[in-house]
Amino acid sequence: MKNYFLALAFSILLVSLFSITSFADNKKINVKEVSIFKDGHVFVLHEGNLPTDNDGNVLIDYLPSPILGTFWAYSADTNAKLTGVVTGRKKISIERTTLSLDGLLAANIGAEVVITEKPVGINNPINSYSAVILGIPTRSSEELATTSPPNSLEQLSQKSDLVLLKTNNGTKVLPISQIQDITFKNSFNNKLPEEEFRNQMTLKLDWGKQKSASSAEVGLVYVQKGITWIPSYKINLDGNGNATIKLQATLVNELIDLNDVTTNLVVGVPTFAFKDNIDPIALQQAVSQVAFNSNFARNNSVSVSNFDNNLINSQRAINSQVISPRTEEAETDISSYNPTSQQTEDLYIFKLKNITLKKGERSVFTIAEHTFKYKDVYTLDIPFAPPTEILRNINSQQQLEIAKAMREAKVIHKIRITNNSNQPFTTAPALITSNDRVLAEGMLTYTATGATTDLEITKAINILTKKTDTEIKRTPNAIRWHSDDYTKVDLSSTLKLTNLYNQPVYLEVNRYILAAIPGLEIDS
Repeated sequence: MKNYFLALAFSILLVSLFSITSFADNKKINVKEVSIFKDGHVFVLHEGNLPTDNDGNVLIDYLPSPILGTFWAYSADTNAKLTGVVTGRKKISIERTTLSLDGLLAANIGAEVVITEKPVGINNPINSYSAVILGIPTRSSEELATTSPPNSLEQLSQKSDLVLLKTNNGTKVLPISQIQDITFKNSFNNKLPEEEFRNQMTLKLDWGKQKSASSAEVGLVYVQKGITWIPSYKINLDGNGNATIKLQATLVNELIDLNDVTTNLVVGVPTFAFKDNIDPIALQQAVSQVAFNSNFARNNSVSVSNFDNNLINSQRAINSQVISPRTEEAETDISSYNPTSQQTEDLYIFKLKNITLKKGERSVFTIAEHTFKYKDVYTLDIPFAPPTEILRNINSQQQLEIAKAMREAKVIHKIRITNNSNQPFTTAPALITSNDRVLAEGMLTYTATGATTDLEITKAINILTKKTDTEIKRTPNAIRWHSDDYTKVDLSSTLKLTNLYNQPVYLEVNRYILAAIPGLEIDS
């Protein structure tokens, strides 16, 4: 009888290990390339050679949560055609180190042990005896499937809280909670195969008339949120008109492990019409929850037939840079690498090689550095000051806002940079230094190649301003409009600027007025 139980235990373990080995086969499809946008969306391309099952299909454990309509799978194997993709909940067996008493009992069926039961009362003696573990009564998934109502979901096996022990007196049924401790007479196993449900993806392949191969080259692409890059600039001024600009990227990965992946950092953000809807392939929402938004469909004439006309050939190699861009950049918000760059329509891409970044990690690295000519520019913006009559007809809050705007009419010191490189400036914070000493931090805005941008340094307190407005003429009832008569007021305005620096400066004045300024006097 002892040998029978040991043989039975070995058979069960062998079957479990076979199931585990089957699951442990390479079902993970590695990321090959990503295109990362500043708003947190990422275009992911997976590709790899994966084993096939008995039906010639490929099983993948990883299930993404893509934006509705952005998920596409393909076969890169010339002998196999992708006919469809199926995702669902699959029951698998995983071997893990058991952490519980019932787990040790289940992992050591057929083992000889000494069982010590918990004493029933204070004065009762401790009961210890030798036994052989026969098993734990269990309802299998197959039994549950046959006894459950029709169309019930598949269930995991249900284990009881009892253990069957063979003792000298016969088979003893003991609640596991009654066991105080177990002593194994020989070596024991602490690994236990456990069932669980996991979401899996099946790529169905048609091998034609030939026999399916043991593996196939497959891939999939999708757009999902989870990885973003945050740009920042450091601008160092040498005082002689040369500015060295370094672009630094902070990569934030909250999606999936990247291992030697080609990484495209994109300047600009394309439009994702259904970015708030998860594709049903992700098994996260009911189809009714991700159905086309009726308002969107009505306003944009979207229909299912439009989508049918946009189906792509699943056998064609997919380029990760096929992205529908917007015409303007959105105002949002390592390991060894070799940065290169290229232009893709209205999007600009910094291409990095061999990026490794685990999920939850961050990485910072320099992706570009150029020297540009800059010019010191001083600017003064003077807002329009309404006549006294208008001030009488507006509330106190509006009067305070006008007064504040007038008080803040200060000369601003800026640097003007012309982007003569082959790549645009992206919207990002910019640390400005002079000979490695900090001057200021500003915001560098999107600047296309060949365009000019101004970056604020500080207020120029050594340039004094004085403005004087004088009424020189008033003509009542000068114009009639919509049965109302209006008075014409002629104003004379004088602006005096005094330069207290010891060298001339280049100054631009922007004066917002309703009429021309008769004269402008500048002292320097």
